Amino acid sequence: MDKAYMWDLTTLYKDDNAWREALGGVDEKITAVSAFQGKLTDADHVLAYFKADTDLSLLLSDLFCYASLRRSEDTRAADAQAMYAQIYGKYVQAVSATAFAEPEILALPEETLKSLTDDPKLKDYRYLLVRSSPRRSRSRRTCRTPICSSIRRRTRTARSTRSRARATSRCR
Repeated sequence: MDKAYMWDLTTLYKDDNAWREALGGVDEKITAVSAFQGKLTDADHVLAYFKADTDLSLLLSDLFCYASLRRSEDTRAADAQAMYAQIYGKYVQAVSATAFAEPEILALPEETLKSLTDDPKLKDYRYLLVRSSPRRSRSRRTCRTPICSSIRRRTRTARSTRSRARATSRCR
């Protein structure tokens, strides 16, 4: 196929080997994010968590985009299919590892949550905290088991993934 009609994936990764090298860093970032479990009680820890989670999300997004576009080049290519399966598996691990965060923040006393929302250190993440507030009242009325939290998170993740897919299709 003429290169003029192909994606330039070098803006994401130089080649498949560079992609694989970046994929190797995902486990370390997942471990770093999951280390915050049980510690999201003050602005410093919440800020550090949000930064680590953002770093992980950006890495996963780039890896997922590259693998998805490589898979779309030729759906018969086994190596591209394997790359897509690998990053999808890492994505599932990441979602599982970060599932604690929202329930942990929502379980904070109202005055603590308000102080986090008003803290200048968290101004870049204020939206995430404010967005959680309506869920706080609903979460007290709904099922609080890990499976319910997981289902709510997967629903949000599916919506987010669909939005990313639409944005990616517009880039073609």
